[in-house]
Amino acid sequence: MINSDGTVDLNYKVNPNNGGIGPLALQPDGKLLLGGSFTSLDVFARSNIARFSSASVASQVLSYNNSTISWQRSGSTPEISRASIDLWTNGVGPVRFIGTRVPGGWQVARPNLPKDCTIRARGFVTGSSSGSSSLSGLDRKYF
Repeated sequence: MINSDGTVDLNYKVNPNNGGIGPLALQPDGKLLLGGSFTSLDVFARSNIARFSSASVASQVLSYNNSTISWQRSGSTPEISRASIDLWTNGVGPVRFIGTRVPGGWQVARPNLPKDCTIRARGFVTGSSSGSSSLSGLDRKYF
């Protein structure tokens, strides 16, 4: 299982029956997909694929005022190693900013942001030791 800070819970044990666990994938909502050659996990009948949920709810909030864009992430939302914020105004763009890590999320400080814009926040989620990775993101339209 995955802790709310995105780290692996090393105390949680999954017992696959009639096979083993292969690939893992962490979804943007914090749920974990397991693949393998098993017919059940612990006492639950699951053939070859299973999905685990965390007890903490994934939460993301993208907000801005005229000088700061903030992307707050909490709960079982996967931890990201870097973030970018894209900004469109009047259908023109995107203009890309690199996010700065702040407590609870990421932020871009820019003076005089337009009132009518579309903002996309994207983050890089590191995957397994084999080098896999994915993107997590959120879009918002502001007027």
